[in-house]
Amino acid sequence: MDKKYYSEYLVEIIRKCIAKKVRKYDFDNQNGIFTFEMEVQDKPDNLEYLIKVGNGDYVINVISPLMADTRDKKMMSALAEFVCRINYCMEEGNFDLNMSGGIIQFKYYMNCMHITPPERIVEHSIMRPIDMFRQYSKGFVRIIGGNYNARKAAEACETAYIVKILNDYKRETAYDAEDYYYDADEEIGINIDMDFDDNYYYEDKDVDRYFEWFGLWEKDGKERE
Repeated sequence: MDKKYYSEYLVEIIRKCIAKKVRKYDFDNQNGIFTFEMEVQDKPDNLEYLIKVGNGDYVINVISPLMADTRDKKMMSALAEFVCRINYCMEEGNFDLNMSGGIIQFKYYMNCMHITPPERIVEHSIMRPIDMFRQYSKGFVRIIGGNYNARKAAEACETAYIVKILNDYKRETAYDAEDYYYDADEEIGINIDMDFDDNYYYEDKDVDRYFEWFGLWEKDGKERE
């Protein structure tokens, strides 16, 4: 009988969590690898999951259907800058860009040595990549589409996320409050030749305060270079 280099108990916990999210998945019993796809509402539509289970850990790699053309050096340079910017201060997981193959993926590592992770923690680790692709997919799409301003793309995606947090909070605390308006598509720009507009669609200082808290720019209000 071949020795298995993964925790069967950890496999069963992950299997149970996967079964709650998708109907179909595959498991490589020899190598301890789950593979499946998950659909999300925003582009990219289908994300390919690969979860490698070890004796005391597991790593989740989620591959986007978006593929970058590695022959376009200007676009690859902008994508690399975009990935560096959005990975900065990211607490859970990180984006990866394969510079030779053009593959975009999100990686999440979980150390479970000497502990049994609760199901809710495992479920969170499985859903975390989807949340990140929802937040940043518009930036990837625009850069691949020819809009190479990585700084503005990153700021637009992060601003949209912060505005969503503020709106969710306002809905919970003030039922009649009007939502903040922010459209990342408009801010990033639809056309290749369209310049970025420095005037955001909000005036409330709360958003600037959240930028300060998240470390997205300095406290004096200057944008990061």
